[in-house]
Amino acid sequence: MSLIMTASLPPSVFLNETQPPNPNGIGTVPKKSIAQTANIAKTYGVIKKAPSNATTYQYADRALNLLKKAGVDVWGKKYKPITVKVTEGGK
Repeated sequence: MSLIMTASLPPSVFLNETQPPNPNGIGTVPKKSIAQTANIAKTYGVIKKAPSNATTYQYADRALNLLKKAGVDVWGKKYKPITVKVTEGGK
């Protein structure tokens, strides 16, 4: 669950609805998003050439398998947003 907080929001809002469940599983980034990031980096001179085969899912896959065996909902299918009350100083 991700929470995004800004000072302009009212004290009690549904912040965690902005981060949807991940259809690829917890901790995985879609290949299309990785390619898009590399293209943006190349466009703005951060890198000279988009890398090939620079991404591995071996660790994420291992972790997902362990979590699934433990009964964890790694896709967020059972995800239900919660109300978070933002208070000064976290009190």
